[in-house]
Amino acid sequence: MAFSTYVKSPEGRRVILGSGFLWAWIDCLFMSALFLNPGPHNVIAEFGMILTFSACSLVAMAFVLSNRRSLVARIQRKRVIVLASLSGCLGSLAYIAAGMQPSPVLMALGGIGTGSFMGMVQILWGLVYCRDGARSAAPYVTGGFACAPFIDIPLLFMVPLARALFFSLLPLASGFLLASVLKQEEPKEANEDFDIPSSPGIRRFFHQHLGISSVLLFAVVLVMTCFGHDACAFRHREIRRLGSA
Repeated sequence: MAFSTYVKSPEGRRVILGSGFLWAWIDCLFMSALFLNPGPHNVIAEFGMILTFSACSLVAMAFVLSNRRSLVARIQRKRVIVLASLSGCLGSLAYIAAGMQPSPVLMALGGIGTGSFMGMVQILWGLVYCRDGARSAAPYVTGGFACAPFIDIPLLFMVPLARALFFSLLPLASGFLLASVLKQEEPKEANEDFDIPSSPGIRRFFHQHLGISSVLLFAVVLVMTCFGHDACAFRHREIRRLGSA
């Protein structure tokens, strides 16, 4: 199936939009958008990030150390996806509350909720991405990254509380679309790659001299461009905030 076919199909659009919601929510963590009053030097926001990714790592380690196929079958149930998405939403709301009224309990609840959501949902989105190996992974991952800034930018113009509340709803949106496209996937090893034409051309040049396809190179450039855009937007916002202080 061609690259454009995955992007243009109705299911592919749901995958890309759902991935965009997930990456936009992760962007809001890096931008400290959930913390209205992060304190001096963003200590509270940074501590929240540590909690989130620590909980996410625990979920990933549990996945690796347990029976992989059995666990994959269990977490693909729609009830589990709904609970994971709800935990991400409630964890985000706990972070908002912790930013307004610092509390170790709220921070712990936020870290557990957001980390559990991130760990489980990323595994499930990964199953969707790799459904057809590299052929589906490249358009889905890059499409999600490209979609995320279009979700981030309108929210950044909102007042802080409204922006934080809208960001906290993104786990639910991502989980809803994930449940709509997820089938009973079986983890498997990828055993295919993009077709490389035998005739001379730019695709063959990239494959011979760089060891990658032109489609994959474009995907990497698109992902890094989106990351750079988000980093610059965050840096300019911090400069403006420090300048007005």
